[in-house]
Amino acid sequence: ARIVGKIEAAKRYPRSARRMGIQGTATVRFRLKPNGQLEKVELVESSGSKILDDASLETVREAAPLPFKEGWLKVGIVFKIL
Repeated sequence: ARIVGKIEAAKRYPRSARRMGIQGTATVRFRLKPNGQLEKVELVESSGSKILDDASLETVREAAPLPFKEGWLKVGIVFKIL
């Protein structure tokens, strides 16, 4: 829950995507080093938009360091215009 909270806090909706009305959910998976820094991050499932996919990967990078958990962690990053 703390990991998801930090990721949500780091999320920035790209202006260009918002302006074009692009919405979607990208699924990202990542592994952490014991110090909470990212070891690896990759896109598992596209949002259908390269802008949002890139923003999702950047969101996880910006959220680090994160509380350490062993193994691959997977999270869906939702970009929705409210």
